[in-house]
Amino acid sequence: MNILMTYVRKYLMMNKSSTLLSILSLITASALFFLVSCLCVNTLISFNDSMIAAYGNYHAIYHNVSDEFADSLSLHAKVMQEDIIEIQKKIEVDCFLTKTKSSFTIAGMDQASFDDLKFVLLEGRFPVSENEILVSEAALTDSKISLDLHQKVMLDNQEYEVVGIIENNFFDNDSTSYTLISVLNGKSPKDLYVRYYNQKDSEAVSQQIV
Repeated sequence: MNILMTYVRKYLMMNKSSTLLSILSLITASALFFLVSCLCVNTLISFNDSMIAAYGNYHAIYHNVSDEFADSLSLHAKVMQEDIIEIQKKIEVDCFLTKTKSSFTIAGMDQASFDDLKFVLLEGRFPVSENEILVSEAALTDSKISLDLHQKVMLDNQEYEVVGIIENNFFDNDSTSYTLISVLNGKSPKDLYVRYYNQKDSEAVSQQIV
């Protein structure tokens, strides 16, 4: 064993430049691999964030559910988060009020759901009463009526105050309506936005509960 180590050391000393070059090559390759890995991870994170902003942070939607269904689903071991969204009213508007859409939808939620679904508040605050709303930048830009912060607007014979502006509102993907966000009122039909620990569990869990 000692003879073998002696020959190895002798070989390394005789080929010192080659040995150093090999070590430097290994270090450089490792550094490049680390940088490429970091770049790939950051790209995936950015892509995931952009998808959430565009389509929401959920795996499944259950429309017009009962309280019993909501309670059962919230207790399921495979459910990570459950957010209740109330569709309180859909207001058909005069075509002159918006440039591209024909209605406003008032949707109610609580602060926790607002955070879970990854909305980004740019200005103002979250509503605390039924006559307060949040509007998206898109609705603010496209509407021909004033939806600026602190502005009061009359919709369907009810006055609302704009208390906040949000950056992204995936509800606005609806081609016919802008969604204005308010608080829960406990009286309107409920939709559940559900996120699972594993997205593949969505269909199986639904069949179990139904």
